[in-house]
Amino acid sequence: MENHDNTGPWPMLVVAEAVSGEPVSGEPVSGEPVSGEPVSGDILGYAFSGAFRDKDAYRYSCETTVYVAPTVTEQGIGKQLLGDLDHRLRAVGAHRAYAVIAVPHDTSVALHAVAGYKHVGTMDEVGHKFGEWRSTELWECRLA
Repeated sequence: MENHDNTGPWPMLVVAEAVSGEPVSGEPVSGEPVSGEPVSGDILGYAFSGAFRDKDAYRYSCETTVYVAPTVTEQGIGKQLLGDLDHRLRAVGAHRAYAVIAVPHDTSVALHAVAGYKHVGTMDEVGHKFGEWRSTELWECRLA
């Protein structure tokens, strides 16, 4: 029996900053996030991806995460970040992207629905966050 590493090139980071509002991106090196350009303004949000699971069979799938600063929500930044990240994932051959959303989180659910993600499952009380058990929803985007 062999243990195969997940070899997908999925670690990516996309950042939106206040100076330009445009995303900049790059790949983390040695676990450290690096953007294609220096971030000189306040960070408005970021999106990143990583391996969906560590097993070799899942190497073409990735998990995505999006964060938008609370002061700039509902301005299209999350949509822009997630769209740019998904575009870059397609370019490197990713097959599926998955978002794991702690619910309730209507804003994140709406963002992923608009971006073309589909709800494919719910895990009941799978995590403990902010002093209570939280369920998560799994949202899938077909990249290829």
